[in-house]
Amino acid sequence: MQALVVDDDVTCRSFARLLLEKRGFTVHEAKDGTEAFDVLRRVGEVNLLIVDWHMEPMNGYSFIRCYRDSHPGSQAPIILLTAETGPVHHRIAAQAGAAACMTKPISPTSFMDAVAQCLPVFISNAAQPPPMVANRLMDEVGAEAWKELAEEFLQQAETFVGQIEGAIGRSEFQLAARIAHKLAGSSAMFELEDLNVVCRTLEKCALANDVEKTAVTFRELVSTAVIAKQSVTDQIRKVVL
Repeated sequence: MQALVVDDDVTCRSFARLLLEKRGFTVHEAKDGTEAFDVLRRVGEVNLLIVDWHMEPMNGYSFIRCYRDSHPGSQAPIILLTAETGPVHHRIAAQAGAAACMTKPISPTSFMDAVAQCLPVFISNAAQPPPMVANRLMDEVGAEAWKELAEEFLQQAETFVGQIEGAIGRSEFQLAARIAHKLAGSSAMFELEDLNVVCRTLEKCALANDVEKTAVTFRELVSTAVIAKQSVTDQIRKVVL
């Protein structure tokens, strides 16, 4: 069974890849809809597609519409991931051709439940993972894989904070909002609630072009990111020990 994960956030792609590979999938990755079509031309048909909504230059909604139009015979289910809430986005996703629409942040359990609903025959025959404790990511993917994912997240988070600072400095508030949106999603996977909340607040302020509140929230983001980094680093040390 082959799956294609389409997301511009490398940590989110790794999250999905680790969970799917644990069930025996061969996983291909793409950072946006345009690259996803390049991957499909190279590997052929896949059995499952996991697609993020907010991407550039081709977002998830546009990708699904184009995919369904260009692959009319494909029965592959598509799961659309989004930070948007409310029934409207779920209805739009279904109209575009998605089998399911999930609102971030997404836990390993809810993610695999959605996959199981889309591919019940495969999942029922697949090797089942050991029971999870408190639905934590490490319990699902294993300590070594979690450590790799955590180190990747820390590097990406530092990059994102720098990119947000640069975007704010150039008054590119829409860009700052998009990057904060990405960081909010990946931080939720590591149960970094404070960082997730600050990122979402910054995203809202930036989208509203509120210069003063965006600047204040960014300063809060910097301090919160330092604390989050220390928390994840401490967990990595425990894994190593």
